[in-house]
This record gives sequence, structure tokens and C-alpha cells, in this order.
Amino acid sequence: ATLIIVLVFIPLFFLPGMEGRLLQPLGFAYLVALVSSLIVSVTVTPAMAYLLLSGTSSETAREPWLMRKLVARYERDLAAALRSPRTVMLTSITLLLIALAMIPFVGRSFLPPFNEGSLTISVVSPPGITLEESDVVGRQVEEALLTFPEVVSTSRRTGRAEKDEHVQGVNASELEVVLRKDIDKDRLVSDMRDVVSMIPGANISFGQPISHRIDHMISGSKSNLAVKVFGPDLAVLRNLTRQVEEAITPVPGIVDVSNQEQASVPQLLIEFDRPALARLEMDAAELSRVVEAAFQGTEVGEIIEDGIVSRVVLRFPERLRAHRDQLEELPVITKSGRLLRLGDVARVRFDLGPSMIRRENVQRIGMVTANIEGVDLNGTVEAARAAVARAITLPQGYRVTFGGQFEEGARSARNIAILAALSLIAMYGVLFVAFKSHRETMIVLVNLPLALIGGVFAIMIGDRVLSIASFVGLITLFGIATRNGVLLVTRYQDLMREGLSVLEAVRKGSLERLAPVVMTALTAGLALVPLVLAGGEPGNEIQSPMGRVILGGLITSTLLNLILVPVLFVKWGGRGRNDVPPAKRGE
Repeated sequence: ATLIIVLVFIPLFFLPGMEGRLLQPLGFAYLVALVSSLIVSVTVTPAMAYLLLSGTSSETAREPWLMRKLVARYERDLAAALRSPRTVMLTSITLLLIALAMIPFVGRSFLPPFNEGSLTISVVSPPGITLEESDVVGRQVEEALLTFPEVVSTSRRTGRAEKDEHVQGVNASELEVVLRKDIDKDRLVSDMRDVVSMIPGANISFGQPISHRIDHMISGSKSNLAVKVFGPDLAVLRNLTRQVEEAITPVPGIVDVSNQEQASVPQLLIEFDRPALARLEMDAAELSRVVEAAFQGTEVGEIIEDGIVSRVVLRFPERLRAHRDQLEELPVITKSGRLLRLGDVARVRFDLGPSMIRRENVQRIGMVTANIEGVDLNGTVEAARAAVARAITLPQGYRVTFGGQFEEGARSARNIAILAALSLIAMYGVLFVAFKSHRETMIVLVNLPLALIGGVFAIMIGDRVLSIASFVGLITLFGIATRNGVLLVTRYQDLMREGLSVLEAVRKGSLERLAPVVMTALTAGLALVPLVLAGGEPGNEIQSPMGRVILGGLITSTLLNLILVPVLFVKWGGRGRNDVPPAKRGE
């Protein structure tokens, strides 16, 4: 039985990507605890039983009154089930079909929504504004957020250095907002969106520190959803991303839509006059170095003060680089020492150009980002995908892809399904080696659909979303449910080897195994109750849906296991064994 649970958890160690890093420590901790409990149960427990129970016997030991009541009730229910096996099987099949019919109505997500106790808010102004103007917009957002009593504090970073790993212009700011405990975060964020939407010149999106970074690692954007348009021409990409933005904005659940990357900004263009360069005996590389030195600056030395080294960069002042006429008068010195005007060898003009050119796998892309309000991530993405397909006709050579957590969730679900199938085959092999019977192996494995019934019901009663945490809960549940089946079937086999008939072995074995099965389910269920009740607490977002699925499945699998497995064993188990007691075999 312990080996079955080990086999169930082995797939977690082969999960790649984000889900593997999140779930492997959980699986390792569970297996260590399981192996430790097995060692204790075969060493410490027998020794303690010998010391503490040596003075008791079956005549003096008496079960608690609650257990006696349960045994008496179970004995009546078991007798009724054995008299009406068809009714028991039809009821179980009906419940399973109802659970399977609910699955299409369950939302899907990669990770459950987090409650981190703080927010990460992105504020993006039109490209090209100055740092001072961007600072004013950021202060307006901070002041608006601080009017909410649930906000403890705010901090802001505007822009990033040019050589930063995640470079940002001065038009972009990130705010970290610390919230008070025990608040309705969803309602608060909705109210905040309404307030900050009144601030002109700012595109604002809401996230959380960990969720924000997970989104960035998965799709390269800082939002739940990234719609990427691939193609060669920037003007066409700009038009297509605008159409994508218009198509997904009305979709229910889509918020914080942003297409700021495709905004045009004023640019200074210096176009080299190559015939003039050749005539004046000057090459393009030489002119490029001179222009770069004038605009970007050139390092001319260092200043060391109190052990701190500061570079000295020389460049033309800003006032000489503001007007086209003045720019053409800038001096250019050739290698031979000849002094020229920039206008003699280049044409200077101002024009509009893209604020950013983004590439992915060497291809140019335009990106529209958005957040998804609510928990059904996949359902909202499918609605957005359909809206884009209806609204946009792509030219030849252009394509649209959707990226984000939903994409990672779909890949993770496929990986878990494949690994779970391999684990199921291994479980079947282990059970067959133990029971030497395909029929009895299948009877034990019938606990899997019985557990699925309660797991699906628990999801529907809760947030109605199937996430990676729910998948792991189902995997855990399958191991525990199968263990209960092993307890029953092994006891039936032991009693039949003692000479009891199949029917007698099932009746007696079921009553004897009632206490272990109920106690196993009860102790596991009681341990899960705090996780389920603390679902809204920060740090419990993954454990709560997992605990809810296990708890719901434990209820249905335990109740149906104690009724359906005896019925199936009487009908199909024990075939090929002599049901006549040994005392009568010689007669």
C-alpha cells in the first residue's frame, strides 16, 4: 500500500519547468514523511503495542461506543448492499457520470490566484516624455492609491538603467503597494482600477510581486496574457496590434489592456551623404565615431575621490542639439585635421519612429498585454482568441500567438497526464504481483473513479477552477484511495485462505477493516481541514485547493469503497479458489 502512494508521487519529480520547481519539494517532503511513518509502523508501533497492550485480550478489550455504533450501522448497510448489488453499481456509475459531466463546466488555470499581501502596479506613460513629467504621473498614482485605508505604504521606481537586465525608459514606473491584512483584495483592486483610470496619460496594470515575476518568466510580459503578432513590417504590425487591442478589450474578464510599445516617438535622424564623404576623403565609420562622441559623449578621463572612481565624459550641451539648423553647424574634424560642418557630410532631420522594436526568435513582433480578472484563465483566453479570429484578417507572412500562464498550464496538464498514465500502469503491475489476479487488481483500482467523484464535487463547490494544485490533489487522492482498497482485498484473501467462503470473507473482512479505513480517512481529513479553511491566507494558495480536492475525494471514496468494493469482490473476486472450508474438503 505504501509503494502505491510512492508510485503516485514519482511523476512530480519528472515535471519540467515552473510546475516542477514548485511541486518537487512538496513531493519530496511527502515521500520522506511516508517512508518515515512506514519505518515507525513496523518497528516502534509493534514495540509500543507489546509494552502497553500486553495485559489486554480480545475478551477484555472493548471498542468505543462510537465504533460499535458505526459497526452496527455498517453491518446493516453492507448486508443491504450485498442483497442489491445492481443498485449499488448503478448508483456509483451515476455519480461518476455526473462528475464527468461537470468537468466541461470547470475553469482551468495554471496556478490558483495568489494573495500575497501586496501589489505590483505598472504605470506606463507615452514614450518620449521626460523624467520630470513621468515623475508627476507616478506621484498622482501614488496619491490616488494612498486614499484607500487598506493601503499601508507605496514605493516607486521610475525607469531602469540602460544596461539593466530589464531595461525600461523613464516613461515606465513600477509601484510596490503594501496592503493591510484581512481585506477583500479583489474588490479593492477593482476600486483602485476605477480611481486610477481617471489619471490622464497613464496606462496602468495591476499585479502581485510573485505572480508578476512568474508571468514575466513564462511569456516575457508582466501580465497574465500576452498576444503576440509576428511579421516583418513595423507599420503593419502597429496596425494589427491596434486591431488586437480593440478586439480583446470588450471580452469579459479582460482588464489592463496595454499596447504602449507600438506608440511612435520623435526621433533625430542623421543620414550620411556618402558621395560627400568620398569627395571629402572621410569614411562612414569615422563620421559615426564623431557623431557618437557629440551626442553620446566620449570618455576623456577619470576622477578618483575617496577611493571612488568616476568617469569623465565630454559631449555637446543639450542646447546645441535641440534645433536642426544648429545640428547641421556642429563641427566635424577629419583624421587629417580638416574642420567641416555636419551639414556638409550628412542630412539632419526629425521624424517619428517606433518606441521599441521587439523580437522573439529573431522575428519582429508586436505585443498587446492584458490581465484577466477572475479565476477561469483558460475560458477567458479562449473567448479572447475567438474575438481576435473574428475581427482580424492576417496578411500573408503574419501570425498571432497567445502566451501566458494558460499556455504553461496546458503544457503542465499534458505532462502530468502522461506521467500519471505511466504511474497507473506501474500501480497495476504492483497490485497484480501482490494479488496474482487481474480481477482483484481491477477491483482495487475502482477506487480511482470513486475518488474522482468527490474531487470534482469539491472543485465545483469551491472556486470551480482546475489548477496544477488541484491536479496534485487528485494524484495524492488516488494513492490514498487505492490504499483503502488494498486494505480490504488483502483481508478478504487472508480470510479465504483460512477457509471462509467468498461471502463470509467479505462480510467479516469488511467489518474488521472498517476501523482502519475510517481512521485513515478521518485522520487525513482532519489534517486537511485547516488548509481548506485558511484558503484566503497568504502563502496557502496552492495548498488550499489541493486540500479541498483531497478532502472531497476522501469522503466519496471512503463511503463508496466500503460498499462497492465488497459488492464487486463477491461478484467477481475470489474466482478460482475453493470456497469450501478445509474441514469439509475431505468429506
